[in-house]
Amino acid sequence: MFKRLRGKSKGKETDVKAGVSNGESVEHEEEVKQQIPLKVKSFTEDEKAELEKVISNDSKFPWGDGSDKLFGIENYGYICYISSIFQCLYHTGEFRRAILAIGEGDKIRKRKYSVPGVNKDKISKNISCGEDGVVYKVKDFGVGSCEDNEVAEYIREFPKLNELGCGFSINSQRNLTLVGIMKDKNATLEWRKKAALINGPVINLDYSLAEEYGFKDDNIFTVMKGAFECINESYSKTGVLSPYRLVEVIKRENIMFRNMQHQDAHEFLNFLLNKLIEESNELREFFEGELISETKCLTCDSGSFRREKFLDLSVDLEQDSSIANSVRLFSKVELLSGNNKFYCEKCYGYEEAAKRIKVTKLPKILAFHLKRFKYSESAGKMVKLFYRVEYVKTLRIEVENELDVVNNNNNSDKLYELYGVVVHIGSGPYHGHYIALIKSENYGWLLFDDETIEKISEDYVYGFFGDGCGLSTAYILFYREVGNESEFYARELY
Repeated sequence: MFKRLRGKSKGKETDVKAGVSNGESVEHEEEVKQQIPLKVKSFTEDEKAELEKVISNDSKFPWGDGSDKLFGIENYGYICYISSIFQCLYHTGEFRRAILAIGEGDKIRKRKYSVPGVNKDKISKNISCGEDGVVYKVKDFGVGSCEDNEVAEYIREFPKLNELGCGFSINSQRNLTLVGIMKDKNATLEWRKKAALINGPVINLDYSLAEEYGFKDDNIFTVMKGAFECINESYSKTGVLSPYRLVEVIKRENIMFRNMQHQDAHEFLNFLLNKLIEESNELREFFEGELISETKCLTCDSGSFRREKFLDLSVDLEQDSSIANSVRLFSKVELLSGNNKFYCEKCYGYEEAAKRIKVTKLPKILAFHLKRFKYSESAGKMVKLFYRVEYVKTLRIEVENELDVVNNNNNSDKLYELYGVVVHIGSGPYHGHYIALIKSENYGWLLFDDETIEKISEDYVYGFFGDGCGLSTAYILFYREVGNESEFYARELY
């Protein structure tokens, strides 16, 4: 497949579950200083007219709602934290549709079916150079022979896979490669990532769409909406997004993300959601919940309440625990005593008190941040906790409205379904890699790793509890509210 053209070195293949790299020798040739050309598709006038046709009666989604699209994200330097969160948000169906619908309606515009970008050769330069700067040459890319039974089983369960038009390839991890297909099933992950860029199509979003949305300059909302639209309206159902403008605006808006270093995916998620809600209030309902911090004096029994909003719940971890238990710990009564006593205005002094956090409003999308990074006194630095934390397919969360809190009434609850897992691969907080496991609307569970996308089994999703010998652990969990429980269980059973 790929041949390195200079010196003797080794390619690396990442075992996602183990979180390790295995050295693999590659064949070498003479150095050839050339760029690998991208596949640029040209369209006839008839093809353009066909692509411009409205395919939906809904004026907000004239070219569909994006649920059938699978695009990897080009990682041109330490942006896997952006890629993993972006994929989780794009494949949050209601959230994606809300972003696509904002500003649409009677508006007439051209479809973004092809986005070659302003600097068309930038991607080609990224493809041709590996991590160590040597040049790669392509011998052959394409769909090769694969294990028919395994492919057939996936297609029987998810028939819309047949509509992708990308072919299929079982890789060395026994997953079905959808973006990044190569003839050799033993091709390394790095080779498959480059194959994804070369096979394309590549959405080269390196310019501003702000004026189209009524803004003078880009903000977080305009670059996210632009990226969502370009994927949704592409002529192809699969490909790769080069998010140059998106990354540029993120770095401009937040100094924390400007350096070329490993960043925290949870911090980025929090920043991104805050900015999106600030710039478009319609998005508030999806992730924003509310809780009350209740403190009760144990001397006079009087209490105080403080209302707070949240976009995700950060939960402390214990060894051999579960997300359900972590949620219970989140609402556990805390005794305020000793140097941490509560000042009671009724008693006019510091008294022992009981403090408890109660969730009073749950959002449609509930994100859990597993606090795997903790300061170690002995090590004198932040370390990663490899505690086993089990997460489950469904989660029932208790919610107490404000009157319930005041009057101690019975509580109600909501059922949530797991649909997204951001996995951190690495030994500590300052280095590593992020991938995303997402239950898509049309194709079931998928693995998103930068440019590549793979179809995975549901069992694969539950292999990142943190108790294995590798470095891969779940870091952020995305749960969505189940509207009709009886329909949900009927669908899951049959």
